[in-house]
Amino acid sequence: MVAETELMTAREFARLPQQLQPIQLIGGVVFESPSPTPRHQTIVLRLSRYFGDAADAKHLGEWYVAPLDVRVSAYDVYQPDLCFFLPENLPEPDVVPITTLPTIVIEVLSPGTRAVDLKEKLP
Repeated sequence: MVAETELMTAREFARLPQQLQPIQLIGGVVFESPSPTPRHQTIVLRLSRYFGDAADAKHLGEWYVAPLDVRVSAYDVYQPDLCFFLPENLPEPDVVPITTLPTIVIEVLSPGTRAVDLKEKLP
């Protein structure tokens, strides 16, 4: 007989103590990610500056960078590397997790997170 694993909800996940390592809730299971590499962070920073400047210049909306919890469903809370929100869909500025879905999500693939980003987090 196989023991069933109890899935964690997004509400339970929100009550976890703050972690030093990045964590996400994917399909009711907590995934811990390694810290990003300097190369990963350089790419995220450059994309953030490029897209952020373009959005600001044309008042298109706001870009946010990880770590920032985005609640996708009752069993999924992701921390995308970058996410974009249109002005009419901006999240509350002081509330986490964000419960409005971003218009654009960007994940910078790294060897340590590639499988989760490509397999577990895609719908």
